[in-house]
Amino acid sequence: MNVAIPIYEDIVSPRFDIATELLIMTSENSKIQSEKRISIQGFHPLQILKAIIEEKINVVLCGGVNGFCLRFLGCNGIDVIPGLVGEVEAIKDGYLKGGLQPGMVFWGLRRRGRRRSGGCPRF
Repeated sequence: MNVAIPIYEDIVSPRFDIATELLIMTSENSKIQSEKRISIQGFHPLQILKAIIEEKINVVLCGGVNGFCLRFLGCNGIDVIPGLVGEVEAIKDGYLKGGLQPGMVFWGLRRRGRRRSGGCPRF
């Protein structure tokens, strides 16, 4: 399974189109077989999509992604888990353990679910 994670510094890129690197890992039986990083600094979103297709990616783990990119990836048979927030290493670990859901937050190696509040914080 080839997995791509758009990266900005050491976190999952908050937006697909501002990523500076694309981490590509090959996993099998919940273990990383190989890993590489491709620089996509200054790439247009279409160039990022082209790189993902060329690398034969099966799954994209990402933060925010616009509708066009989401549909493009889906139409090319690529699964997308969007809305992820946190450190790359923690998200890789979460993916390998299974159960990764859109909108999960990962800092350190602890998983935190997305908090949904019913309004303004109270003091």
